[in-house]
Amino acid sequence: MLDKSAYPRLVGTTAGEPRRFPPPWRADMIPGGYVVRDDNGQELAYLYARANEAEARQAKVLTADEARRIAVNIARLPELLGKGERG
Repeated sequence: MLDKSAYPRLVGTTAGEPRRFPPPWRADMIPGGYVVRDDNGQELAYLYARANEAEARQAKVLTADEARRIAVNIARLPELLGKGERG
């Protein structure tokens, strides 16, 4: 059985409330790819990559440039959907 006390409780949420991923989102480089995080640091997506095209094809993963472009575009989703920070 899953011990829920081992996981941090989301601040300001209840069991019936949907989870929120506050903007701005950012794409951070990690060893072997990129991770997209929300403003709280919650990891939303991982994109794995290889440094060059030959290695990427052999491993059947993205190139570093492809992973970067996709990660940046995922990070822009709140802005593109009109849910980014408004001043």
